[in-house]
Amino acid sequence: MNSSPLPTPISTAAYPIEFQQLLREKTENFAGRKFVFSAISDFLDSHSRGYFTIVGTPGCGKSSILAQYVTAHPRSIYYNAAVEGKNRAEDFLASVCTQLIDKYLAANGETSEILNLKSQLQNLESDDGSWFLSLLLQQITIVRTVFIGLNGLGSKTLSHCG
Repeated sequence: MNSSPLPTPISTAAYPIEFQQLLREKTENFAGRKFVFSAISDFLDSHSRGYFTIVGTPGCGKSSILAQYVTAHPRSIYYNAAVEGKNRAEDFLASVCTQLIDKYLAANGETSEILNLKSQLQNLESDDGSWFLSLLLQQITIVRTVFIGLNGLGSKTLSHCG
């Protein structure tokens, strides 16, 4: 009996649970687009900071490209504003800050400093989130590049309203 090999399962465990199913769906049967991944790598290699934007018509694969990239690079930060209930700025900031702490600062264990940061994050007033994100990025980007992938911004915008 001739059968094709089973695809290697994509691990989404490095991402918030609310995004894991979507990441699995977007990476299922993904193929090609190597030129886009080469362009992302070239950009990251040649720029110390900046924005890399993937633009295209609806349905052309932008979300799948991003999902494939972040699942192949588990230290990437991922957020999708198109997920139900995730289009508020406070949700974005809490998710991204938590991922940054877990993936970059707590990678070698939960020190008292890490526990303090997590406590500060839980007790933030809604207007302090961007300040806290800036603080984390300053600490992390001193020694490494951080990739933050944002998806679903064309379908819903982040808002400050509940």
